[in-house]
Amino acid sequence: MDNLDSQELDFNDKLLFEESLTDTPKVRYGYVINQFNFLVPEKMTSEVLQSINIFNLPKAPYWIKGLINIRGNIVPVMNLHAVLTDEFNNINSKHVLIIGKGLNTLGILIDELPQSITVTKNVAESYNMPEVINAYLEPGLKYNGKDWIEFNLQEFFLKLKDTSH
Repeated sequence: MDNLDSQELDFNDKLLFEESLTDTPKVRYGYVINQFNFLVPEKMTSEVLQSINIFNLPKAPYWIKGLINIRGNIVPVMNLHAVLTDEFNNINSKHVLIIGKGLNTLGILIDELPQSITVTKNVAESYNMPEVINAYLEPGLKYNGKDWIEFNLQEFFLKLKDTSH
């Protein structure tokens, strides 16, 4: 009987863990803001909200779109378009990407739903980004002929907050 139980476990292990034994490609997610391609931070909690009410925050810096309520938590929504371009109010995005959890949660307006990106060994070659964000960028990866860049959003917005006072 012990021998049979052992065989069943081996068979079940193969069924349950077969994916982890093969070389399946790793997938990341990317989002677009004004034709700039960014990667959702790896191992970071994220979700997309569509057509959500964003409440204006009087006297807020130009790069804060407003606040949203997510399951009882108030989360700031950042307007990265305003930082990357001269477009301050003409953003018609219906998508808010929520990144982080707890006190480190923030939302950003994105142009379209995030897309899945298969991780390759090809590193992003170059990225012509506005100088204001260059210190918060790291090389990402190349996928379908486009460079997808790692961007430390939390650090960037903390720095913006410190310089806006």
